[in-house]
Amino acid sequence: MNTTAEKSLQARSKFHVAIDQQDIWKPGEMRDFAVALVSAAVTKLKGGSVEFTTDDVPEDKHPQSHGIAGSVIEKLKNASVIEAVGVLHAGRWYADRVRSSRPSSKGRWIGKYQLCSLTHGCEFLKRNAVAIAGQQMDLLALTH
Repeated sequence: MNTTAEKSLQARSKFHVAIDQQDIWKPGEMRDFAVALVSAAVTKLKGGSVEFTTDDVPEDKHPQSHGIAGSVIEKLKNASVIEAVGVLHAGRWYADRVRSSRPSSKGRWIGKYQLCSLTHGCEFLKRNAVAIAGQQMDLLALTH
């Protein structure tokens, strides 16, 4: 019989396999959303707001494929670029969540996050903006 801990570990393992699949088959979509999300977080932080949500990303920058946003958030947390906002109460972690204001989200609950540091956020953008610009230049060269 599986214990609760074993079931949790199995579920987490399946989640990371799903993320790996998206990373292999949809790397551009994942990177584009990660850049848009971290850009929104940096902009909010520079404007004086520590917390952000996926609602801070413009609608046209949201991924079209199912599950990309959650996968990107997990990868950014694992890379110590962002962290969930919440509270520890009686030894248990409770994530801070709000209802999404995006019409396409239909009022579902979404998590609140913050940058681990402005330096990490800016470095992430610097490294990925260069990669995106480089790819665009390569594509431009192929079309001419």
